[in-house]
Amino acid sequence: QINLGAFTVYMKYYPKDQTALVTESVVYEGITLGRWVAYQRSKRRKGKLAQEKINRLNEINFIWSA
Repeated sequence: QINLGAFTVYMKYYPKDQTALVTESVVYEGITLGRWVAYQRSKRRKGKLAQEKINRLNEINFIWSA
């Protein structure tokens, strides 16, 4: 299951109609959003991120390469 706290903050950080490039140092609303984003990218590269999570992140224009 996706971390809804970080996911929700990510959606607030960048509205759905934009693309969000978040660097690892970004902290937003008390969440280390940059680290969370880096972790999602890392898990996907290693093939350890569930397709459901990938789909949900794709729906909000998540940037996989950075």
